[in-house]
Amino acid sequence: MAAKVVPGDGMDTDYLKSTIGNALSEGCAATALAHPPDPVDFLSSWLVQYARNKSIRAGMAEEKREELERERLANERAEAEEREKKDKEMWREMGLERVAGFSDDAWLMWTRALEEARKHTGISAAYVAVLEEGSPAPEPTEDGEEPEEPPEEEEAEEEQPEEDGPDAWYNVPEENPNPEKPSTEPGEEEPGEEEKAEEKEEGEEEEEKPTGPDYTSTQLWYTVVNGGDERAILGKKLTRAQGGVSFEVLDQNLPTLHVPNVLYKRGVHFFGGMPRLGALFVAAIPPSAADKPVQALLCADTLRTDLGGSGRPLSAEDQAFLTALAAAMARATVEGEAKSAEVAENVKAQVDILKAALYRVQEEQKAAAAAAEEEGEKEEPEEEAEEGAEAPAAAAPASTPLTRAALALSQTRAAYAAAVAALDAVRADEVARLKRAAKCSPMMLRVLHAAAAALGRDATALWPDWSRAREDVNADFVKTCQEHDPAGSAANWSAIRRLLKDIDGKALLAESPLAYVLYRWILSCKFVEVAHRAHVTAQEEADAAAAEKAREEAEAAAVAAAEAAEAKEEGDEDEEGEEDDEVDELANMGDSDENPGRMRSPTVL
Repeated sequence: MAAKVVPGDGMDTDYLKSTIGNALSEGCAATALAHPPDPVDFLSSWLVQYARNKSIRAGMAEEKREELERERLANERAEAEEREKKDKEMWREMGLERVAGFSDDAWLMWTRALEEARKHTGISAAYVAVLEEGSPAPEPTEDGEEPEEPPEEEEAEEEQPEEDGPDAWYNVPEENPNPEKPSTEPGEEEPGEEEKAEEKEEGEEEEEKPTGPDYTSTQLWYTVVNGGDERAILGKKLTRAQGGVSFEVLDQNLPTLHVPNVLYKRGVHFFGGMPRLGALFVAAIPPSAADKPVQALLCADTLRTDLGGSGRPLSAEDQAFLTALAAAMARATVEGEAKSAEVAENVKAQVDILKAALYRVQEEQKAAAAAAEEEGEKEEPEEEAEEGAEAPAAAAPASTPLTRAALALSQTRAAYAAAVAALDAVRADEVARLKRAAKCSPMMLRVLHAAAAALGRDATALWPDWSRAREDVNADFVKTCQEHDPAGSAANWSAIRRLLKDIDGKALLAESPLAYVLYRWILSCKFVEVAHRAHVTAQEEADAAAAEKAREEAEAAAVAAAEAAEAKEEGDEDEEGEEDDEVDELANMGDSDENPGRMRSPTVL
């Protein structure tokens, strides 16, 4: 018989209340409301279902908590992504502003731009291609072989004028910087604005010039590279004959070009030689005006190589950033051009001073040459003066080769001093301007090579292109030119003569005033060197003539002294002879006709 449990007899009522109290009370209430035939079975079934519902409710609560946690994490991720996106945009904007701020050095700006491109996009390599004029390829012969070109050096040697004289290669006349405007003839009137406009319209109707820049002879020079196989790209030049889809941006006037897979695009040139999978993006760096040509292209790729690369197309976000980066590079370029324009007037004034000084020296040299020629024509052989005629007045002393050489040396020194002063005046502004230059013409590079050769350096190998020359042609280089003494220099004038062949002074001045001043400085160096050599020769000849004259005078004096001594001896002998004659005569006078042998007495006489 089971033991009867008495309430309160060692029973933990608190435990029962906290665990099953609510369930039993709710079950009893449900049983009382239902009045089932078997209340115990109903209550037991109700308690079982209650336990199941409680488990379900607990699971639902857990799921709810998990759902809330997932929502919280998703919100946090979204907020983090939003913050990251904003931060990325902020960093991109800061990068663009940094690139736009590098207006004092074009190549440094390009380097910074490529760093920003690699940092903020998924590209594997970025590079800048500068546009430059290419030389046309020689036409092939009928056999398909290229014609042989004649040796340039031999032709140059044959075509070069004499070393000295008015036709010398370095005798480049300077134009008058302040020419007088020709006045109209009497009875003629200057054409009015309407007539000028009509003439202009007629000219435009007769000949319609093509609009926009011409890129038919353009080649691409890859100057700055970041990432990828830099050795295969850096410094290389791409011509139209080699292909290259980058020319489509120029020919079709496209702001950007995106090739998702270069393997499916015709005309792609691979510098490494091996075709690669990947995308190519090209953006033109916009010029300052629509009618001006594009100066450079911003290029990027995702080519898959041994060094990396995803090989995937660029996202729209990356393309947008690269386009904005090209615009920032254009802003920096335009700002650099504006800075160069600010100092243009000062530089122009200094160049005008140099041109005026050179023109003045040039006119002085012409006047001196004309005076020397006129003096030579007036010189006639002196006629012997008649006996009794008065001697002509002493003429003004004529110029000698030495005085003419000294005058020429002083004139060339004055021209050289003017060139040195111009170098000093434009040095700071023009060196800074060169840093902002993206490229230089082959003519300007030849002038820089010639300037180095005038200093005794061989810069042709050291400065193969503008990328090296722009670093070495600095303030120190210009100062070295200023301190150079051309009189005793070891310049390679044969090389300088070849480098300065067919230099267009006006085009050179338009491109770089510093290059023009250096060009005139080189010519002044040659003038001084020639004048110094002529002066040394004239001095040696004058010294030799003076020594010869002194020797002749000494010989003449010796001859005169000898003749005087001989004359004196003859005079003494004549005096002795005369005395003997007188004695003989006196002796003869004493003889008479009758007695001829007897002397007459002097007393009788």
